[in-house]
Amino acid sequence: MLQFVFVVALFSSASLGSAQAPDRAARTVPMHYEQREISQLVEAVARNTGRRYIFGDNLRGRVTITVPGRVSQDEAIALLNAALLLKGFAALPVGENSTKIVALTETKSGAPLVDGPLDPERERPIATLIRLKHANVNTVAVSLRPYVAATGVALPYGPTNSLILAGTEARVSRLLTIVRILDQAADESIMVRTLRHRSAEVMAEILRVKFNSGPVKSKHAGIWSDERTNQIVVQAPPMELEAMREMIRKIDRPVEGEGLVRVVRILNRDADDVAAILEGMRKASSGGGPQKSTPALDAIRSDLVNRPYSVTVDPATRSLLLASDPETLAVLVEAVGLLDQLPPRIAVDVMVLELVRPSGFNLGVDYFLPVLEPSSITDPAVFISSGASSILSSLGSATSLGTGVPSGPAANESIFGRYTRAPLQLSLDPGVGDPITILVPREDVSFQAGEFSGETTILMRPHILAMSGEEHEFFVGNQIPVPTGSSNTQSEELGPNGALSNRQIIERRDVGIGLTVKPTVGQAGIVNLDLKLEISEIQSSIAGSVEQVGATFTQRTIESTLRLSPGDYAVIGTSNGSGESYARVGIPYLMDIPFIGFAFGSVSTTKIENDLLIVVEARVMRSPSEDVADTIRRRIAMERAISRVADLGGLDSEPYAVLLETVDRAAKAKLIAEAFSEDGFETEVTDWESTGGRLWDIYLTDFATFELASGVAERLYDVGWKPEVTVLSPENVLAGD
Repeated sequence: MLQFVFVVALFSSASLGSAQAPDRAARTVPMHYEQREISQLVEAVARNTGRRYIFGDNLRGRVTITVPGRVSQDEAIALLNAALLLKGFAALPVGENSTKIVALTETKSGAPLVDGPLDPERERPIATLIRLKHANVNTVAVSLRPYVAATGVALPYGPTNSLILAGTEARVSRLLTIVRILDQAADESIMVRTLRHRSAEVMAEILRVKFNSGPVKSKHAGIWSDERTNQIVVQAPPMELEAMREMIRKIDRPVEGEGLVRVVRILNRDADDVAAILEGMRKASSGGGPQKSTPALDAIRSDLVNRPYSVTVDPATRSLLLASDPETLAVLVEAVGLLDQLPPRIAVDVMVLELVRPSGFNLGVDYFLPVLEPSSITDPAVFISSGASSILSSLGSATSLGTGVPSGPAANESIFGRYTRAPLQLSLDPGVGDPITILVPREDVSFQAGEFSGETTILMRPHILAMSGEEHEFFVGNQIPVPTGSSNTQSEELGPNGALSNRQIIERRDVGIGLTVKPTVGQAGIVNLDLKLEISEIQSSIAGSVEQVGATFTQRTIESTLRLSPGDYAVIGTSNGSGESYARVGIPYLMDIPFIGFAFGSVSTTKIENDLLIVVEARVMRSPSEDVADTIRRRIAMERAISRVADLGGLDSEPYAVLLETVDRAAKAKLIAEAFSEDGFETEVTDWESTGGRLWDIYLTDFATFELASGVAERLYDVGWKPEVTVLSPENVLAGD
């Protein structure tokens, strides 16, 4: 039987009131614990944050939490949650200021295969926090997903633009290097521009003459052109890059003149579609084709009605040949500019999973954790069910910001839902004893629920890349043949032998799960998502025999309008029926003896509940030009990261170092290094070329473990330095060597 321990910080109850949340974000605490028992870490966080923790004596295992510098109390709680997750535990809120720690329950199918011998030192679990300087933490977290192991954690913490990493020391070391590169890449000033009216090669030469005429080549901007896509790529300091952008805007204009023909390149859309819309604009009744109307297009459409012009498509160059008088040509060119706009792209990830659980295990109050509350009354989460008599809104009133959506299926509600963030944790409450908590799986998993087993099965997991306003449909299921009628042969149609024949009319009907999504881009990168889920199935006939009345189908529909910020998940669920599970139990072997085996065994019946859950995430993608620019940024950042530590490649036996400072003068770097050498540190100074010129890094080296390097960094932070723990030889780290 488990004994529970209450850890309560020594603060008065008055200090834990409503004013504590903002104070917790402002106060800072140290977080450097090397290979401590996780129960000791819980006690330390409880003392530092004033939060109560309840846990049993099964909370065991050693883990390192180390962060150079101090963190806010909220960050300390997030770090502890990541460490608990790493060791197979979950932190469940049980009150306003209390948390209960329970073990994650999951039956694993087998042990992972390991290539080569295990290194105990490199397999030690650690957790750390990295504050990003340039990149958006949600964007970096998405980029890291393919590299995070099943037992690892990479959680964004938006309030301070920080990333929490947890895993083995070797895994965290690799992720740490990747994160530093991605963060530095966001600071690279790169512009990619597709030209419409001018040649990219000619434009590149103009920019070189204008901006690269100085004698110092290291100060020259990087300017390249791609003839195939007519794109120009520029790398330069921000102010110079802005001046180039303005020059390109002024030069990349239609050639002014009195000619009667104009050639316009189409950049984003199908040239035939644009031509069809332009042709339709001359007719007042056509409405200009399927293009969505805007005030600017309406004005152009009315101006082009009954004007004489022709539009010819050149497929080889994806260009339009426009012919008309100069005034009409100017209007047509303006129309092409408005029509040839690429709508924002949105990535939508949907996971539909089925949860089978014993009926005695209820879905907990905090069904998915952590729970996000709407930030304002403009954040709707509307859940509409075809079987419900009302619309459930996320806001109970204009003054309340509670979700207002049931966190679990109640007797009088058809559906339930939450906004949440990673990690997604599913909680089942048996009524007596500890709740059972599992992570929302990447694949199908089973778990133990008391004496019985439960399981989750992924039914559908599409990844959708859609334009804003596009609707996409998916279906998973079967086509069932359904008799819809029959006919007998008439007497005059009898065969030569007088035989009768019957004809059966069969139609096929889809039975399964249908999903429809339609994302649109709102303000500040928020995605408004219309989601519709249709569930159909065959049931026993209730109106008569199948031969007489046909099969009986049931269909339920869930429609939701969601508002998703970057990093948010929406979780929607509905009860999917109940049933019974049968299992034969008894004395092994004896209960299988023919004729007499029934005396040594029995049939166990368990009532089960079936829930259907939908997890949705959506984010706005960059434009194609920005994707190209980001790829170039990351390549440059990777090359610079390698060049910065190229001279330190011989230190792989002790691969961790502390980047103490980066300065712009060699003499200053030498002075700092000599001062630390006198204090007994091993130091190295390396120089490298940045966008703004040559810089010098001062490293403290010869640290065998991440904890040792981070401990030194913490002490340096306390005396005023801004150190960073780094891993040497990033080319080996990224390759997994």
